[in-house]
Amino acid sequence: MYVLNSEEMRRVDQYTIEQIGIPALVLMENAGRAVAEEVLALSRELPSRTGRWLIMAGKGNNGGDGLVAARHLLEAGCTVDIWLAEEEDKGSEAMSIQQAIIKQLGLALRSFQPGQIMWGRYDGAIDALLGTGTRGQPRDTYAAFIREANESGLPIVAVDIPSGLDADTGQLHDPCIRAKLTVALAFTKRGLVQHPGVDAAGRVVVRPIGIPERLAADQEVNTLLL
Repeated sequence: MYVLNSEEMRRVDQYTIEQIGIPALVLMENAGRAVAEEVLALSRELPSRTGRWLIMAGKGNNGGDGLVAARHLLEAGCTVDIWLAEEEDKGSEAMSIQQAIIKQLGLALRSFQPGQIMWGRYDGAIDALLGTGTRGQPRDTYAAFIREANESGLPIVAVDIPSGLDADTGQLHDPCIRAKLTVALAFTKRGLVQHPGVDAAGRVVVRPIGIPERLAADQEVNTLLL
């Protein structure tokens, strides 16, 4: 199994979009569906079965993956509440497209403010705040959001990597999401298999999203997990 760092993942992703021709939105759709399927499987193991999930969404494509997951959970009969770490107009292009789709479906997009969320009403939360390209310590709203999620005691499903975990080194920034399950997209990341990151990631499941596995070798990835 190939283990990628953030730069290798960026190159593989870029090659898939620009050279193979698979649109970024298709990859995002596949990623969000994979996350939703893993959330539904986890739900069957939880003592609390209200069917209500909280989506924590950042401004980047990781947040877009979370919004796609929200749609698929909704189609599966779940109730989803989406909370944004930043104002709606500050997202990436793909994230903005997903926000527009969510609005057309009649779902509300709420802006996170500390102390507003009633965490006890949910079965769990999906961490789609910060992706593999993020560097350094989470700050401001992101930091407050992560702290509240951890303190809630809810099972957290991380999209690709827990927010606050360094994808290359496994270093845990303060704060860092403590996930029950991490859904690694396309490939696992180095930070998910190194200490102390392995502890924050919880159980790691790698799900394909349409990126050919051979691209890891093509892009000269030389780290593997036995």
